[in-house]
Amino acid sequence: MKKTALLLTAAIMLALTACEPAKEDAQTTEDTQSVSEDTQSASEDTQSASGEDGSSEGGGAPQDETRAYKLYEVVTNAVTFPVFMQPVLDEIIDSYIGDPANADEYCVYANAISVGITEVIIVDAKDGKIDEVYEAVKKRFDDIKENAAFYPGEVGEAAAAVMGKKDDIVYMICHAEAAIAEQALLENI
Repeated sequence: MKKTALLLTAAIMLALTACEPAKEDAQTTEDTQSVSEDTQSASEDTQSASGEDGSSEGGGAPQDETRAYKLYEVVTNAVTFPVFMQPVLDEIIDSYIGDPANADEYCVYANAISVGITEVIIVDAKDGKIDEVYEAVKKRFDDIKENAAFYPGEVGEAAAAVMGKKDDIVYMICHAEAAIAEQALLENI
């Protein structure tokens, strides 16, 4: 929870400073550096499918070079996603994809703000494990469809959510324009 608050604070600070004209205030610069360091530390702690050195469990590439992450980028470039999307913590990843040992690599991002159920799950399943991964992701998908939506925007996102599998990739996209994002994803698998 503390890490989420730090990331949220850092994102707001970065958004606010990005919109302000450039001015040098020693205290502001010092505060921004502190928030940046906290954000970097929190980000390193929340890397999905990454080891301590930033390498992916699924082949040794850094997170942003994995196939799953590249497919996540395809999805998030297809439609507008919230700015507060962040990797799901390793401690709760099993409630999204089941046993992580069934995946060569995965990329799971969710909206960090409690009002919003936007999620992207992309799992590159190990040989012989695609059905197990699919069932775990379907459980999450069903939970979103049946239980997660409370606010009007969330109801629309849940209704539009899609999931599926192609080759060794299992995916779920919860977004108001999930069908558009899914089409882009399928074209790139």
